[in-house]
Parts: sequence; structure tokens; C-alpha cells
Amino acid sequence: MTSTIPASFEETYEQYTPLVKRMITRLRIYQEQEEYMQAGYVGLWKAYSTFSPEKGTFSAYAFTLVRGEMLMMLRKEVRFSERHQLFDDHQPFEQPSEIEDRFELEAYFPLLSERERTWLTDFAVHALPIRDIAAKHGVAASTVKSWRKSALRKLRAHTSELKLD
Repeated sequence: MTSTIPASFEETYEQYTPLVKRMITRLRIYQEQEEYMQAGYVGLWKAYSTFSPEKGTFSAYAFTLVRGEMLMMLRKEVRFSERHQLFDDHQPFEQPSEIEDRFELEAYFPLLSERERTWLTDFAVHALPIRDIAAKHGVAASTVKSWRKSALRKLRAHTSELKLD
């Protein structure tokens, strides 16, 4: 590979295809290689379009942009897989019903005031954030936070008593 830019992108494509393939191997990409090849060619096109001979050699610039595009795609894939949990179609996902959740929580209700029970039910069973609980009951978010703080203090005290027994 030379340090001068080829006359057309087609020539650049042919000349730098080994670089794109080698980068896939170097980054240890084993799945969806065609998509990463495409990302590498996008990087090559960006290098071809924006290359300036005063700033260095084309081969080094192409290497950097091809690698950068592939790494950016890898990061996006990792971020997606971290944020989206996939379930197997053969194993049905069973979520406990609200009735079961509430029944389990009711064992702790005698320890809590009415407001603390409200927070616990809305938070644990209905999965509502503090601001939604506050809006639902017409109070400030700071009020709901005080319900939470008081409920958690009582629940922690109760569970620590159980551990001592």
C-alpha cells in the first residue's frame, strides 16, 4: 500500500480491501463480518473523501478511519446488548402478577404507616418512579422521598432483627 491516494475510489477499494479484511481479524470479529466489512469500507470512503496529503500518508489515515468505524460499530453493538435483554422464545418469560407481588409485600404492611405502604406498593408492584407516585397522590416528590426513607428504615430494622434471631 502506498502513501499516495489512488486516482479513483474503485482503485482505492481494490488496493485497501486486504486492510479491511485484516482489521476484522485483528479486532477478533467472528460474527456479522459482512456488516463490519461494510463499516470498514465506509471508513475507507471517508478517508478517500477527506484525505489531505499535508497531514501524512493515506495508508495511515485509511488505517485509522477503517479501524475507527469498526470500533464504533462494536461499541454500538455492546451498548445495545447491555440495554436490551433478549429472551429465548422456547422458554416463556413469566412475570409475577401484581396480586402475587402485593401478597408478598402485605407481610410487611403492619410495620409501615399508610403512606409508607402507598410508596411500597406503587414502587415495588407498579414500578412507578418517585415523580409519578407524587403526581398520583398530589404531593411533592420530596414528600414521597420521605415516605421511602421512613419505610426503608423500618424494613431494614425489621430484617436486621430477623438476622439476629
